Amino acid sequence: MKHTMALFDEAPSLREQTDAGWLDNLPAPILSIFRDYQHKLITDTAAAMRRARRILVQAPCRSGKTTVFCGMSAGASNHQLSVLVLATRTKLVRQINERMDSMNIRHGVIAAEMPGYTLGSARVQVASVDTLYRRCIVDKKMPLPAADVVIFDEAHLALGTSRQKILDAYPNAWKFGFTAT
Repeated sequence: MKHTMALFDEAPSLREQTDAGWLDNLPAPILSIFRDYQHKLITDTAAAMRRARRILVQAPCRSGKTTVFCGMSAGASNHQLSVLVLATRTKLVRQINERMDSMNIRHGVIAAEMPGYTLGSARVQVASVDTLYRRCIVDKKMPLPAADVVIFDEAHLALGTSRQKILDAYPNAWKFGFTAT
C-alpha cells in the first residue's frame, strides 16, 4: 500500500536524532503483527524522524494506521518515553483502546464517556481531544498528561483552535499526525 510523509519543521539536533532511535527498536511481539507495508511505514517514519520532529503520515483507509501508531506507542513506552494519543471521537478512542488491549500495551484512557478506563500511571494515554481540552485547559481540573510523543489520529482535524492549544502545550514532543485524507 502506498503512503506518504510530510515533514513540518527544521531538522532535529544530533542529540534528538539519536533519541529518535526508539522507533528503530520496536518490541518483537509488535513487529510480528505488522504486514510488510506497515513495516515500510515504520521504517519511513523512523527515517523522517531524523529530518523533522513533526511528521504527517498519510496512508489509505483500512491500511492499519491504528495498529502502526499503537506499535509506535509501545516502542516509545519501552524506551521510557511518555505518549499521548489524541482522537476526535469517542468511537475512535474506543477503537484505539481495543487495539492497545489486543496488543497488550499498558495504557490509560481520558474520555468523559469512558470513566472506568483511567490509568494515570501508564506511560501511554489515549485521550478524547474534547475531554482533554475541557478538563485541562478550560476547567483546569487536571494538568495535561506528560508526553514526549504526541500522536494525533485523523490529523486532518487537528487545525481547530482547541486542538492547536493542546498540541502547542507540547513544544518539545515528537508529533505524528495520521490521516487517510
